Amino acid sequence: KKNIRLENIDVSNCHTTGGNILVGGNTENITIIDSESYFGSISVFGGSNILLKRISAHDYHQPVMMQNPRGTFRNIALENIHIYNCYPDGKIGHGDGDYQAISFRGNVSNMRLSDIRVDAPARDGIALYQHRFNRWDGVEVKRCYVNNAHDRTKGIHSGGILLGGDSRRGAMEPKDNIRIHHNVIHGCAGYGMRIKAYPSSSKDSAIRVWHNFTYDNGMPNAMHGVIAAPPDVENYAEAAAALKASIIANTPG
Repeated sequence: KKNIRLENIDVSNCHTTGGNILVGGNTENITIIDSESYFGSISVFGGSNILLKRISAHDYHQPVMMQNPRGTFRNIALENIHIYNCYPDGKIGHGDGDYQAISFRGNVSNMRLSDIRVDAPARDGIALYQHRFNRWDGVEVKRCYVNNAHDRTKGIHSGGILLGGDSRRGAMEPKDNIRIHHNVIHGCAGYGMRIKAYPSSSKDSAIRVWHNFTYDNGMPNAMHGVIAAPPDVENYAEAAAALKASIIANTPG
């Protein structure tokens, strides 16, 4: 499938298991814009040149899922997205991605997440995981705000932004050109940020983590193979509040 555009879509009360909006593998030039998903999900199972923009997703346990463990996503952008109330039905999830607001697994070449707001996910806010043998080249996560992630399912400490190998599989495959910056994470039961991102090259610039505000989380940030530069600001609280307000202003209400 090629050149598909979905605009001003309202998918509500569908109560599906596979997703209200489902994009299969081997797709190109997919745009989903100015849409709302209520009690359902946006699920993408492969493709290239995919844009999800100005989307509100809520009242479902797995609002945005991108998964293609053996294939490669190319040129992916998620922008101006607001996700909230990921635990509406009281059910316990059993899948890997259950109750993660944004869940990603697979190979990737060029992916950008920006101006994303996740309010009180039942488990993790943004979880970018690898299956074994996956490779990443060109991933940027910026201007994302995750707050109050509390696991209500299996007693796992929830995190704000998780990136890298899935520790349950021991997968820590090569990654290059990774940028994580200008994000705000607070009030999570577990890690504010957990990054397992061993680079495949020896260049110092292969993986960069800087100017992220994390506070009032249950566990300290965990950086494996990564040196994170703290925000260079005079007043941490004021700078964090200003960045948080700017991100909220750029996401659907």
